[in-house]
Amino acid sequence: MAGVVKAIQRRKSTGIILANMGESYWSPEHKRAITVVDSRALSMPSLVHMGVQYHPQVNDIPGSESPLCHARTVLSTIVAKNANKNAKINIIAAGDSCEVIASLLDEEKTWAEWGPSLQGALFFCPAFYLDTKQAGLKDFLAKKSRGYSTSEKPLGTPLSGPEGNSTERIPPLGFPCYSTGEQSLDELCVISALEHGLSYLDEVANIPDYENPAVTIVERATAEEAVNAWDELSPDQKPMISAMDENQLQEQVKNIRRMRYFAKTGHVPDSDDEFDMKDEAAGSSLPVQPWEEASPRLT
Repeated sequence: MAGVVKAIQRRKSTGIILANMGESYWSPEHKRAITVVDSRALSMPSLVHMGVQYHPQVNDIPGSESPLCHARTVLSTIVAKNANKNAKINIIAAGDSCEVIASLLDEEKTWAEWGPSLQGALFFCPAFYLDTKQAGLKDFLAKKSRGYSTSEKPLGTPLSGPEGNSTERIPPLGFPCYSTGEQSLDELCVISALEHGLSYLDEVANIPDYENPAVTIVERATAEEAVNAWDELSPDQKPMISAMDENQLQEQVKNIRRMRYFAKTGHVPDSDDEFDMKDEAAGSSLPVQPWEEASPRLT
């Protein structure tokens, strides 16, 4: 998170407010907020106790009883107190927070109050479907927001438009989605694509009446298309694939063992049992051990 803050600070005229939507459970033992999942790992009085019981009066944080409540509190208190009336707000959310902030903005009261102040938004690894009720929010997401998802494609490659893309397993998010260049780890999405996303927010801020351009998606080939492409290749373009009879393979293995036995003992084996070397130690498959070549024998 420190790296994220430093990257944002390099932009001019930027104030940063962090919302910790994950830690909504107060732990008296540690005197700090923790996640609900972490609360299950709190120490118990003894091994025979069933677990740590949840008490709303003790474990709830006023105004942050849930991620949605926390986001609403931050917006209505911290942002309202520290941002002037003409300030423009950019939103950066990651993971489950994407759905939380989108749901908050879709509330009629919230959108009426904060919608005009929004300038742009970044959603890293979004995974939700929101049937947007506020027409203004739907327009904002489609025109001035962008998502980034895991993909083996290069950073910044368009993956879907607002309507989603089933071949890339991206639901209709309401905004275009681009590749982070990170193939599988969601935790690295922000790190991999942050600078790319911040450049996008700069573009939104510097171009009057900015709107997302139409994206061109390069569709993945279907299984049928891949088979047809293989059939269209000439024989010299296809890799050579051969099959061997099992008996022939076993005979080749025997010949290799005979050669290894001869190299080791200096005489030809009289039978298959004699050169059966199943009890060889690991690393002894070479006729001459490499360390024997490199090290002189001691006599």
